Amino acid sequence: MPENISTSAKTRSLLIIVLAIAVCIEVLSNTFLLHKGNLYWVPFSYFAAGLLIALIPLFKPAPGNIKSGITKLNISRIYSLLFFIALVIFMVIRARELFLENPVDYKYADMLPVIQVMCERFIHHQPVYAPIGEIWEGIQPIYLPVLWLSYLPAVLFGVDIRWMSVLFLIVTCFLILKPYKSHALSVVLLWAPLSIVIIYIFYFGYNTIILTEEAPVILFHVLLGYALIKKKPVFIGITLSLCLLSRYIITMWVPCMLIYMFISGNRKAVWKIMISSAVCVGVLMFISGAIYHIDLFIHLPSAYIDSLYLPENINTHNGIISSGLSFAKFIAYEDLGTLTKLLPWICLTSGLFTILAAYIFKLRNISTFLLSSLKIYLVTFFALISIPYPYLFFTCTFFSLVIFEEYLNRQYNLKPAVAKT
Repeated sequence: MPENISTSAKTRSLLIIVLAIAVCIEVLSNTFLLHKGNLYWVPFSYFAAGLLIALIPLFKPAPGNIKSGITKLNISRIYSLLFFIALVIFMVIRARELFLENPVDYKYADMLPVIQVMCERFIHHQPVYAPIGEIWEGIQPIYLPVLWLSYLPAVLFGVDIRWMSVLFLIVTCFLILKPYKSHALSVVLLWAPLSIVIIYIFYFGYNTIILTEEAPVILFHVLLGYALIKKKPVFIGITLSLCLLSRYIITMWVPCMLIYMFISGNRKAVWKIMISSAVCVGVLMFISGAIYHIDLFIHLPSAYIDSLYLPENINTHNGIISSGLSFAKFIAYEDLGTLTKLLPWICLTSGLFTILAAYIFKLRNISTFLLSSLKIYLVTFFALISIPYPYLFFTCTFFSLVIFEEYLNRQYNLKPAVAKT
């Protein structure tokens, strides 16, 4: 699927339709189909849709604008802005209801209570990573610095820290919709999948909002997607550091990205990315105090594997696995530790394979390739994760919306074909 081979106008329209369908299938697989429970084919639909979303943008579109014939650009912006405002109002009203009905309590889930204590300690210049005696008789904080620092403003202003999660999702929706520059095509095709995932999160999968810290992770990976689109090395470096210091997900993709950019002749950009990312990581690690607890983070993977086999966790994990989106449900439980150990190397292999494919097919658009490569990496990672908590998969789903929006934008803004005389 080399980008130097153009597609015809009819094929281009067909690709847009297929991509839109793939995005909707992925969104539905991660929301209402998953909510239906125990549908064994859903992981396959999620995986296949994710691969299609990654591969379709690699086709180079034929010259010529897509004339949607729906509305003028200014009207489209108004529609997009109204839709965004409606989403914000819905999220705020529904979040307020959820927060009143479900106060923060570590007995239901300890993630946010632990983060709140870490923020309070940081404000009062206390050891952030010391065990927390008031939660489970001394739980050890393990969160990476950017993850808990993301909730610091809420603690500073004395509001429910979960409002930060709502804010992060609002910013994510704004970045995807881009109401300040929307065109008719994106207004029509983006509203459906985005509405589905937001309505599901706030009405059915609301544990994502009331119990978990996933919203900043989603936002940072969306920001990374737009940094890749903008081709700004420093911006890429900063967003990489935000992603790496909130979750380990893309650890094995980063070297693949740098290798590809280096062999593509973007050596200055590689150095800028590495330096900006290293500086950002160093500053955040030092400010948060996490730099003094590197051993804690190094041992997290082995601690995760140990937790798989604790007798009190097995029944809960089996329930999550059987109803989840991961292929772990097709693997014997005693082999999950081996799967967890192999996962980073499988993901690294997928990243290196995409580089080889880019070289063979001479893919020239670096930002498009990197978006597709990262999507393939994310699909592989989540397809093989041992304990597939449903909220974890929203990062991959929102990243698909970034790819979809960028693909629509590229189609809409193509220069018209020049007639030969």
